[in-house]
Amino acid sequence: MVVGPPVQPVGAHPDERELRSKAICVSPTLKIARVSPIPPITASIAVGLVLDMSVSESAVRQGELGWLEAIHQQWVATLDALRDAIVVVDAGGQVLRANTRFAELVGCGVKRVRGRQIDTLAPWLVDSAGRIAEQPRRSPGGKIVFARICPMDGRLEGRVYILDDVTAENALAEAERKFIEGEAQSYGNVIESLLEAQSQRDPYTAQHGRNVATLSRAIALALGHDDIAAQGIYYAALIHDIGKLSIPGSILNKPGTLAQAELNLIQMHPQTGFTIVKSLDFPWPVRDIILQHHERLDGSGYPEGLAGSAIADEARIVSVADVVEAMSSHRPYRPSRGLQAAVDEIRSGRDTLYDKRVVDACLEVLGDGIDFGGDQWHIRSGA
Repeated sequence: MVVGPPVQPVGAHPDERELRSKAICVSPTLKIARVSPIPPITASIAVGLVLDMSVSESAVRQGELGWLEAIHQQWVATLDALRDAIVVVDAGGQVLRANTRFAELVGCGVKRVRGRQIDTLAPWLVDSAGRIAEQPRRSPGGKIVFARICPMDGRLEGRVYILDDVTAENALAEAERKFIEGEAQSYGNVIESLLEAQSQRDPYTAQHGRNVATLSRAIALALGHDDIAAQGIYYAALIHDIGKLSIPGSILNKPGTLAQAELNLIQMHPQTGFTIVKSLDFPWPVRDIILQHHERLDGSGYPEGLAGSAIADEARIVSVADVVEAMSSHRPYRPSRGLQAAVDEIRSGRDTLYDKRVVDACLEVLGDGIDFGGDQWHIRSGA
């Protein structure tokens, strides 16, 4: 693998740009970028956090330095915000501390993790000696993780493990292997491999992509695009959020209001997605669609603030379908707002935020009907 050029997010703080550019690599063959805007946490940082939390927790518990409570909670929040699963295990295999990501990985609440034996809590994760294995392991939920042991230097009892989620990277590598070995016989195979990578990391976003693709294709046909062009729009819509591979699930699925730094990271996903596919030679404007699907006619969108004719026609289609599906469907962090709310949104933004022709075509398609049975959308006959 070779290091690719750093991404320069529009309007981001220089420190954020540097952070996001550190872990961008591009394959010299298929050239699918491996993008990780938040690099894996280093062992020294993980150990430092655990040590600081242990000291502050002990002091707070003993009634000393009560002002440390707020600082301790900040350290807890920091550990929980990491994309990596962190767990501290003593010499007897008992879990001393873990972050939310680890609890999610083993399917157990954080409070129920502490005090449990690691070999009964996550038997798939340990070796024959009852220790967390330093090799790739697959969870019952399909996640592939690789454990790293942090050197403690005697400063804390037990071992600190960092569990890197390499599920998406593994799926991307599989897509590359298929391409190199000639198993990917069509653009559709490559797209499906990318979608599978996303599905492994975030099944909600992957399903969102499938539904947006279904609606986008129907809108394209209603606008008069031929079957081949409509299929290209369908493929692009399937992976329009591929850049979200780089965003921790704790941020993607966070209920309530996002912090500004979290919002900035999410708003980078179109540019990150563009980086992932920029060297793939599609016969359709897939890259432009991915990059521009959050742009708006009046220039109020992101990541580049494009306006009017600067936004590709195909991206205008996907942007409307994206809004309708996102508002109409359930998300882990909020319930569905309903199809009528989505219709009201695109009507109110017609010819200001959204292309009026696309809005009208979308309303025509919705008038013919969408089958919401199960998770997968289906356009009824007539669209």
